[in-house]
Amino acid sequence: MSQTSAYKLRVRTDSADSNALMLLDGGELVAILVELADESHGEARGQWIIEATFGLKPGYRPEFFNCAADAGNWISQHISDRPFDLGSHIAELL
Repeated sequence: MSQTSAYKLRVRTDSADSNALMLLDGGELVAILVELADESHGEARGQWIIEATFGLKPGYRPEFFNCAADAGNWISQHISDRPFDLGSHIAELL
C-alpha cells in the first residue's frame, strides 16, 4: 500500500500567504494547501485553502478550511482514499 505524505514549504506570493503544504499520495503530488495569512482576507485570515489539486474531478470544492488537517481530510476523501495524518507526516523540505 502506498503512503501519503505532507511537506511544509513556502510559496512565493505578493502577500503574507506563504505557508503551504504539499500533499503526496504514493509519491505523486495531489494537492497544495495554502494558509491565508494576509490581513486582506479579513475573517478568513488563518484559514486554509486548496491552491491546486491534481487528479480531482471537476465539481464542488469548499472555499475555506478551518485548519490544514480539515483540508487534508477533504483531499483524502476526494482524491486519495487514504488519510493524510498531517501531525505525523509533515516533514521539512530542505
